[in-house]
Amino acid sequence: MNDKTILQRLDGLVDWTGVPALASGHPRRRPMRWPAAITLALAAGGYAINLLGGLKGGSFAIGIGMQALAMCASGFIAGFGPLKPFGSMERVDEWDRAIRTRSYMAAFTTFVVVTGAAAFLLLAALAFDWPRDAIMRGAMATIFLLEIIVMALPTAYASWTVRWQGDD
Repeated sequence: MNDKTILQRLDGLVDWTGVPALASGHPRRRPMRWPAAITLALAAGGYAINLLGGLKGGSFAIGIGMQALAMCASGFIAGFGPLKPFGSMERVDEWDRAIRTRSYMAAFTTFVVVTGAAAFLLLAALAFDWPRDAIMRGAMATIFLLEIIVMALPTAYASWTVRWQGDD
């Protein structure tokens, strides 16, 4: 066999994997405006129910349930949203990198602000001698909220701030 035949066979094997088709295709951009917004609203609503209900009993169960539902949804939203994950098999161009950078900067800014406010509230609860179990439930609800912010807010930011093709 000559070298040309071997290279053709290797090209055929590579084409069979489907990777060249992914690399040569246009990048898929999927705005998810409403799912991301509803997920963030559900998470914030669950956190508000937790705080307003005094982190007790039934209101805490409802609030954590809302946040757990939002956390499940945010995992899907982050995977299927407009931002390509790091190390993605899809083609990532300069536009994707720029919008991903802006989206994560907005998410981390929000993360820092919410973390500071939550730390202030938890320390105030300690200072005013709240029950320890209520403080621990508040910390757990805060951690859920922060995880949802990191997973869903970049998608929401990218979906709402960019003018997508087909938008008039």
